[in-house]
Amino acid sequence: MSAGLRTAVRRRLPYELWHLLHAASYLTLLLGYAHQFSNGAQLHQPGLVRTGWIAGYVLVVAALVWGRVLAP
Repeated sequence: MSAGLRTAVRRRLPYELWHLLHAASYLTLLLGYAHQFSNGAQLHQPGLVRTGWIAGYVLVVAALVWGRVLAP
């Protein structure tokens, strides 16, 4: 989504709804990760594939923490 469109949508939504949508998207991301680890066939056996997925997940969570908590 472009910055202009995001700004226009944010202006029209009440802050509480905007905040709820963000919280719901983060919760969805974390639940998706939990689902992959509990049901994902590639993540059950140790190996290169599992290590790659875990590294990808760690990088995404680190980027979210950096961009939403530490950097601002």
